[in-house]
Amino acid sequence: MRPVVAITAGVSNAILTFCLALVVWFGLGFLLGAKFRYRLALEVTAWSALVWLPQQVAFFALAWTQQTMKGIHFGLAAFLPEADPPAKWHTMLTVLLDAFGPFNIWFVVVAVLGCTALSGAPRRNVAWVLGGLAVALAVVSALLTGWLSPAT
Repeated sequence: MRPVVAITAGVSNAILTFCLALVVWFGLGFLLGAKFRYRLALEVTAWSALVWLPQQVAFFALAWTQQTMKGIHFGLAAFLPEADPPAKWHTMLTVLLDAFGPFNIWFVVVAVLGCTALSGAPRRNVAWVLGGLAVALAVVSALLTGWLSPAT
């Protein structure tokens, strides 16, 4: 079972990187109108995603010591009380608040710096576009998670 879990994690991380690169490419190439190829967006996304490695190490260390993967948050959702069983709105709020953690903000900052350097677009415009897309993705993922969570 371990190889199946490892392969699934690797494939899902690769798919996530390709999808995030599409969002960055859409933001800079279409919304901002900069000359920015998908290859550059993929490079920026892949290098920026390295900031999530310490979060993953800390997550699995905490999960191992607590012997559960529930209730581990690195964003603002750490301040929410745990609901048992969680309601749909609580699940949506948890996902939304977890999106505004230090590692996700660090990812956006590194992506803004990389996209600015590679596209030549003004840093302020790139920051507004990528920041807005990050907030939009957080809201959409919170809504989907709440919609797909079991009803209570």
